[in-house]
Amino acid sequence: NMVQISTDALFNKEAKLLAADLFLLFKKRIMFSPTVSTGRTISLIKKEGIALEGYELNVDAKGIIIAAATPGGIFYGMRRAVSPR
Repeated sequence: NMVQISTDALFNKEAKLLAADLFLLFKKRIMFSPTVSTGRTISLIKKEGIALEGYELNVDAKGIIIAAATPGGIFYGMRRAVSPR
């Protein structure tokens, strides 16, 4: 089953970094999409009202959603999502 990264344009740099990290872990290329698609999706979403480097992380059977107001928040959310704990 293919995994895709759906990202707000503000987070393109972070999405590319995440794709590179996942390639190192799983040896599979990750596709990018500007919209959420069917299948497993990692969504990087801009959401106002979250602290400068804060993030919201939600994981379920459909995929992972990382929401943040800034690229720094998305970065920290990505680190948490791929951490072994």
